[in-house]
Amino acid sequence: MKLYRWSSFLSLVLVSNVYAGQQIVQLEDGRQAVLNDDFTWQYLDASANEEVTDPASVVSAPENKTPTTPLTSASIAASTPIITGASIVIVGSEKTTIEVEHSGVEINLVEPQWIDGHLVVESEITNNGLQPVIKADLKIDVYDLQGNLLASEEHAAFRSIKRMADTYLRPQQTKQGSTIKIKVPKQEQYQIVTEISELDHRG
Repeated sequence: MKLYRWSSFLSLVLVSNVYAGQQIVQLEDGRQAVLNDDFTWQYLDASANEEVTDPASVVSAPENKTPTTPLTSASIAASTPIITGASIVIVGSEKTTIEVEHSGVEINLVEPQWIDGHLVVESEITNNGLQPVIKADLKIDVYDLQGNLLASEEHAAFRSIKRMADTYLRPQQTKQGSTIKIKVPKQEQYQIVTEISELDHRG
C-alpha cells in the first residue's frame, strides 16, 4: 500500500469541515482520511487505519493490533456513514463552525445548541465581494450519524431593510446574521450539508 507524504495533501479535494481543526479529505485513490490539527491523519476506513505522526515521515499502525489513537468524535465519525459535503456538528461545542461561500459572500454557522426540540445555530455573514448584499438564504440538510435525513429546510441568513442603505452588507463588512432554528430529534452530533441557495446584491 502506497502512503502519501504530508505535502501531497495540498492536492486533495476537501470533502467537509469537521470540528476543532479537523478535516475530512478525499484521497486521489478514492479513500477518505481525517486531517488533525496536530499534523496527524487517519483513514476513515477502519480496516486501513494508519497515522502520520510527523510531516516528514510515515508510520503504519502495527498489524493485527488495535491502533492506540485516542477515541475522539473524529474516530466515531469514521465508523459512521459520512454524507458527502457534510460538516459534523457537535451540540454545545464552541469550536464547531460551518463555513459556506458563494460569489464572495461567506456565511459561518456557529454555537450549535439543542433548545426546546430545535437545533439552534447563530449565523455570521461576511461580504468579500464588490457589491452590497441585501439578501442571503441558506438551504440546510440535517442528518444523524447513521446518515438518516432529519430535516431539509430553507432559512433566511441575512435581510437588509428595503431602501435603507445603512442596513446593506457592504463590501469587506461582517454582520451578525439570523438565528436559525431547525426542528430535529435531540442528538449529541449531527451531519449538516448547507449551501447559499439565494443571494441578492444591490447594484
